Amino acid sequence: MIFLSKLFRRLNTANIPSAKAVKHIAHSEPIQDLYRDRHTHFVADKLEAVVREMIGSHTSKALQSGKLFHIVDGNPDLKMSAIGEGNEVSVIVPYFESKTPWRLSVKELVPYENGLEGLVKGLAYNRAAINFYDNFFFANQNSYSHDQTISVSVSALAYRLERFQKPDNYAENFCMYMPIPAEENGSADEIRLITRVQSLKEFELYGVSFLAITVDLAHIEENSLTTTLFVPKDFAPADLNVGEYISGTAWLF
Repeated sequence: MIFLSKLFRRLNTANIPSAKAVKHIAHSEPIQDLYRDRHTHFVADKLEAVVREMIGSHTSKALQSGKLFHIVDGNPDLKMSAIGEGNEVSVIVPYFESKTPWRLSVKELVPYENGLEGLVKGLAYNRAAINFYDNFFFANQNSYSHDQTISVSVSALAYRLERFQKPDNYAENFCMYMPIPAEENGSADEIRLITRVQSLKEFELYGVSFLAITVDLAHIEENSLTTTLFVPKDFAPADLNVGEYISGTAWLF
C-alpha cells in the first residue's frame, strides 16, 4: 500500500450522489485479484512516483464516499487511477472512458475480496457475453439491478499484440473475441481477440510510449462493439498501419 500525505486535500473532490432505489442484483462470492501486475506492468517500477504525480497535479480529480476515495489523473488519453481508504492507496489501475458506449444488460456482479473493486458480467445487445472491470465498483455496486440495461464505456488494455494474416475466406472487417479460460490463467475480464485496425494514435503515459487503437470486438446485427485498445508500443508490432489485422490478449475495463 502507498500512504498519502495532506496533498490529497488539494484534489477536486465530490461526494457520490445517492444511488437510485433499485432491486439490487445478487453478488457472487468475492474473488482474489491474482493478476494485478498485468494491469500495471508498464509502470511496475514507479508506482509510487505515479501516485505522487497524480496527487500533485491540478488536473487530477477525485471521488470520495466516506473514507473511500478514487483519484483519476488528468491525462488526455489513457489515465491511471488510484483507489483506497483513509490515507492509504490500495489499488492502482488504468482508466479510460470510451467514446463508443455499448448497451449492456447486467447479469452478475463479482466483487473482489478487498471490497473496493469488482467485475460486471452482462450481455451486450442481448447477444454477446461481456465481463469487464468496473473502475468505480465501490460507488456503483448498489445501483445495479438484475437485467438492468445500462450504457457502458468499455476499453481494453492489450498485454501483447501480433500481426494476424486474415485467411482469404474470412469476411472483410472480420473480428472476434473469446474469454481466456481460468485453466489457462485467465481472469473473467480477460479476452483473446482478432480484429482490424481502424485508427491508431501514439502517445506517452508516465514516460511509456503507447498506441491507442480503435477496433471492433464483434458485430451484432447493426451494432458493433467498438472500443479503444491500448498497448505499450514495445508490445505491439512495429510500424503498424490502419487496415492491418492484429491478434492478442487483453483486459477489459
